[in-house]
Amino acid sequence: MRRLAAESTQPGLTVVLSDFYDLQGAFDGLNLLRFRKHEPVAIQVIDPREAHPELSGLRGDVTLVDVEGGDAREVTLSPAALRAYSDAHEKFCQALAASCRSRGIPYFRAETSVPFDELVLRMFRVGGLLR
Repeated sequence: MRRLAAESTQPGLTVVLSDFYDLQGAFDGLNLLRFRKHEPVAIQVIDPREAHPELSGLRGDVTLVDVEGGDAREVTLSPAALRAYSDAHEKFCQALAASCRSRGIPYFRAETSVPFDELVLRMFRVGGLLR
């Protein structure tokens, strides 16, 4: 976002697709875009299995690997732990949406299971561009 804000000569609508798991870094970038007179729209891309791991069927002892950093961690996945994760993930998403709203940034949640054309139509309808 830093490069985009610095290199763009025509500010305007800027759609940011991210999982937003680095919340501070994300808002640093969104604020920079706003400072440079862009109009950011935040689209949080979520894999439904990530948001609702209790539906995955995974249970027991597993090794989770951070795909971005490579760190591995041994965990035990119980139904209670999976529900707790799902609840925490939902709270995170709600906090992200509230933070975007408080900054005047439109926010949309996009599950990877939803076809792209449906997502775009839903965003236009919610945004009041289509009926």
